[in-house]
Amino acid sequence: MAADTVSRRFRRAAAKTGVSASLPDLRRYSAARLVAAGVDSRTVARRLGWSQAAVTAGTVPGPAAHDRAADRRAAGILARELGDPRDASA
Repeated sequence: MAADTVSRRFRRAAAKTGVSASLPDLRRYSAARLVAAGVDSRTVARRLGWSQAAVTAGTVPGPAAHDRAADRRAAGILARELGDPRDASA
């Protein structure tokens, strides 16, 4: 899905529900919740599309290979925190 489509859909849904947040706000919130849940900064950075873990934590941890299990865990944490969008009314 194109980025502008996601942005447009988010703005529409936010306006419809009265949410006063932007996609960058949602990214920062997601990062904070994942870090608080113990997800490593590299996984958080990858999950949110940031090029460096330093964006997430201010420091880059030791080298780590891409960890699919950590990525799935991060997705699960956000799904529990934010709910499944497929469950929302259109």
